[in-house]
Amino acid sequence: MSSNLSKAFSLHFKRTSYHFIVDNSNTADFAIGDCITSPAFAGGGSTWHINYYPKGFSPDTKCNVVSFSLSLLPTTQSVTVDYELGLLNKAGTPTSKFWVKSTQTFSNTNCSGKIWDMERAVMDTNYIVDDQFTVVCSITMVNKPSTMVKRCSFGFPVNLIEQLHSMLESKTHADIIFEVEGQEVSAHRLVLAFRSPVFEFDLLGAKVNRDCARIKLSGTKPLILKGILHYVYTDCLPKMEDILTTGGSDKIMPLDKFYQLLIVSAEKYELIGLRNLCEDRLRGLVSIENAIEFLTLAEDGKYAQLKESCVELITEESNLEEIGVTKQYGILWQTHPHLYSELGARLKSKRRFNFCDVTFFFFFFMLNFMGC
Repeated sequence: MSSNLSKAFSLHFKRTSYHFIVDNSNTADFAIGDCITSPAFAGGGSTWHINYYPKGFSPDTKCNVVSFSLSLLPTTQSVTVDYELGLLNKAGTPTSKFWVKSTQTFSNTNCSGKIWDMERAVMDTNYIVDDQFTVVCSITMVNKPSTMVKRCSFGFPVNLIEQLHSMLESKTHADIIFEVEGQEVSAHRLVLAFRSPVFEFDLLGAKVNRDCARIKLSGTKPLILKGILHYVYTDCLPKMEDILTTGGSDKIMPLDKFYQLLIVSAEKYELIGLRNLCEDRLRGLVSIENAIEFLTLAEDGKYAQLKESCVELITEESNLEEIGVTKQYGILWQTHPHLYSELGARLKSKRRFNFCDVTFFFFFFMLNFMGC
């Protein structure tokens, strides 16, 4: 391989980190969509801002969450980076590692990153000290900056992902229709078969009637199927606003429920990338209210990172009393007794596991077990 060709394919990895200390004391009058922006900082060969939305980014959140995003300062070049975005806990360390991990291409026409949400109660409980908290951003450039849009020999812009997504949305040349709970969702056999071995077997297998253009699906929901198809065609998750509403329905699906159902479907159709994306999103949604539910999901699905996030939150000293009295905690003993040993070992490793802790959890376990 020539030296020029080697240079053309070389990847440049240079990781930089930035700490943004946020003063949260003067945000009471902020509206949804208002943000606090960090000073500009360099990372991955470019210049960035961190945006913090104290009342959330989307109107659908109804001020129940806070939102964060990474944005690129205007540039004439595009850059692809791996980045992590997280908060330091009250002890000054990340409790669940980084709660956001993403790879994204930024450009002058697409300078804003994905919007990541965290429940306001979780942040207030675990991260704010004296009305301040710290956001940590770590960025690695994975390729050299290039022109914003590559062009083919005829001079037209080429964006394969956008074209595939457009094909899905417009239903152009669709040759199959899924029927889910009375809704029809169109797709393309070859695209699905190429992306998923399960779809390949179901749609193009030797015993499949390829003239059948309709397939009725049970055990799933239209929004989950649309989430699967969005990933299959674009290799990423749908936008936050598309997740929060079911598109025409008055019903709203909570984010945690959406990702729980989607990760199960990702396993069903052997979409490993989707599985990993859902696990990352679920890690960012772990809270005192759902920690036990997420822990059992992680254990059953063998989602190691999600399990670690749940165990870390459950064994935080400030969370023990509140989680230990819940019915979910009592049921955990019956469904996953081995997890009790793991939680006890983690508590002991933190040197907070003493006789009082043992007595406390045994007492409330007996109350739950006896139905008191």
